[in-house]
Amino acid sequence: MISWRYHLVSIVAVFLALALGVLAGTAVVNQGLVKNLTNTTDRLNQENADYRAQIGHLSDYMNQASTVIESLRLNQVDVILIADDGADPAALNQVRSALSVAGAHVVTTLVPLASLLSTDPADTKALADVIGAPAQANPALLPAMTAEILAARLAQGPPPAARPGQQDVLANLLSGGFIDTREPGVKSAADIGIPGAVIVVSGQTEGAITAPSTFMVPLVKALSSQGVVVAAGEARPAPDGFVALVKKDGAGVGPRVTVDDLESELGGTALVVGLQRAIDQRTGGDYGLGSGQLLPPLS
Repeated sequence: MISWRYHLVSIVAVFLALALGVLAGTAVVNQGLVKNLTNTTDRLNQENADYRAQIGHLSDYMNQASTVIESLRLNQVDVILIADDGADPAALNQVRSALSVAGAHVVTTLVPLASLLSTDPADTKALADVIGAPAQANPALLPAMTAEILAARLAQGPPPAARPGQQDVLANLLSGGFIDTREPGVKSAADIGIPGAVIVVSGQTEGAITAPSTFMVPLVKALSSQGVVVAAGEARPAPDGFVALVKKDGAGVGPRVTVDDLESELGGTALVVGLQRAIDQRTGGDYGLGSGQLLPPLS
């Protein structure tokens, strides 16, 4: 017969083994948790240090940029804004604010209207007449053709007064209801001369009347091909956004600047410093959150 003492010792031994097993397992788990927490803490500390370094770098840059901007190197430079209905209002406000601080003079804002991309036969015929396109021209190609002709007009200025019979295509686009002028407006196309720079702002707003690829992207390329200093911008970077399309489509001989975060102060700073470099050094660049470089160099 097995004594009750044997049973008691056996039971105690089992519970003791279980307790030791739990303690041993907990010690292993705790060591793993501690290691993970330590690694996470080290990583967060490093990221925090990196962020602090980036903030310090940006702070130094902004201080230097303020000196550059306040030196008014864009002072009295005539700038024309071209913005479609998809352009973010915050981006446009940032553009105007940054240009004002830099001392640039915004001549006017040109806005392409819905009729420019209309497929209505009456509209396409009227547009073809304005730009002098052949009667058999493909209506789908008229917006891009208009972009090339408008770019040439901006690069060359209004027709000389000595040629009273020569038509001003910009005046005809305005009077024909294909383009409008806003903020500030102008009394006539003759007031829109050869600009020191053109800034084209577009976007991908849902329901936009003018898709960027049909008119705004060809316009940027045509302006650059004419040797005009041109900047293309949008509020937020997107794989199929305006700036991405501009980069993909290439550029002409003139310096081209792109900024994909124009709604921010950094975007406004990148714009004016990028324009200054383009005007002074004939050097373009791509800047913003979706680009390889957030801000242009100051030298």
